[in-house]
Amino acid sequence: MNILIQHGMYFDETDGELRTGDIAVAGGKILNLGAVPSEFHADHILKAAGCFVTPALVNAHTHLAMSLFRNLADDMSLMDWLEHKIWPLEEKMGPSELYWASMLSMVELIRGGVTASADMYFGMDQVAQAAIDSGLRLNAAVGLTGDRRTAREKLRSFRDFFHQWEGAGEGLIRVDIGPHAPYTCDDGCFEEAAACAADLDCGIHVHLSETAGEVEETKNRFGLSPVELAARSGLFDQRCIAAHCVHVDRQDIELLNNSNVHVVHNPSSNLKLASGFARVKEMMDMGVNLAIGTDGSSSNNNLNMFEEMHLTALLAKALSGDPTALPAGQVLRMASVGGAAALGLPESGGRLRIGAPADIILVRMDGVHNSPLHDPRAAMVYSAQAADVDSVICNGRLLMERRRLPHLDEVEIRRKAQEAFEHLQ
Repeated sequence: MNILIQHGMYFDETDGELRTGDIAVAGGKILNLGAVPSEFHADHILKAAGCFVTPALVNAHTHLAMSLFRNLADDMSLMDWLEHKIWPLEEKMGPSELYWASMLSMVELIRGGVTASADMYFGMDQVAQAAIDSGLRLNAAVGLTGDRRTAREKLRSFRDFFHQWEGAGEGLIRVDIGPHAPYTCDDGCFEEAAACAADLDCGIHVHLSETAGEVEETKNRFGLSPVELAARSGLFDQRCIAAHCVHVDRQDIELLNNSNVHVVHNPSSNLKLASGFARVKEMMDMGVNLAIGTDGSSSNNNLNMFEEMHLTALLAKALSGDPTALPAGQVLRMASVGGAAALGLPESGGRLRIGAPADIILVRMDGVHNSPLHDPRAAMVYSAQAADVDSVICNGRLLMERRRLPHLDEVEIRRKAQEAFEHLQ
């Protein structure tokens, strides 16, 4: 579909100036910015007056099917939450529950301006199918736990999953391997995951240094920090999404400053579970690529990247004592360019430039809470809300227009998700 975005505000990457103009989309890519050729024929016109046109957001760490557990198990410590609430329910989840929970999350992502996410869970064939059915990009990381022997057994089925789903949905689906965390992966599991990822040339998605207890336990078991263990095991030899990285020291950060490693900051989840405060500014100052994620809806309790951007900016200032830390433009790049790099999207991913993937959102800037409008980037981080997202394009396909989802029945999806949870009782 050829789409013309008409009379929207956008930042020109060549000179950093805010401009108003037209944007042409064709063949899933951005064809022109500003002046659109007279011969361009639009199949659909999006009137963008009053909207900021910007790259779509990337949610770089999620557990999408956990939307069924939203507001179910709150105000608990991480391990108590996992062992007594989440894991027992997860054992009962089947294909139908996984699919409709994922579809519920896909609707929420679209409504919040997200077109790509990195998900780690089980039953990922259902999650991947939900992404295809909703038109979103997904890095599907199959969760891996256990020791070396069980890891080898699970990796055999992972290879089948990889060959089935890698590049599916006209390239929307990418497959990663997800060794869960040091506290669920016994000796040898990380090494087996790293060897498999190197053989298939796929990415890795892992939780690292989320809590002080995890760091202490890992040092007691292996004599290494979680980051050191991951690096020594070979997880950083491939593109690696390292979620959380809250409790890291300078030596850890030096290891994370590797072109293959992308640290994902999850401020809401870290705050809610009292996991601590990630040293985001220090990591960024040392050159680490940073992205932003929401974590799962049972530990957040939503998939609202606007909320995550807001918290990312505020926490960096409070923790550093520096009000200039992580300015709005930098945070917005974390949520777009940084996330695209973490997912291994094309080099132009997360950018508004000619030839880049047409993953674009229109965000209304004429609401009272965004007025008067001075800098749309500051508004995106400090005042705008997910409900301000007006229209969403992913891979050149229009997924939402004027808050309407033309390809999805939201009421039916909510009903099916409610039924899915009731089946777990």
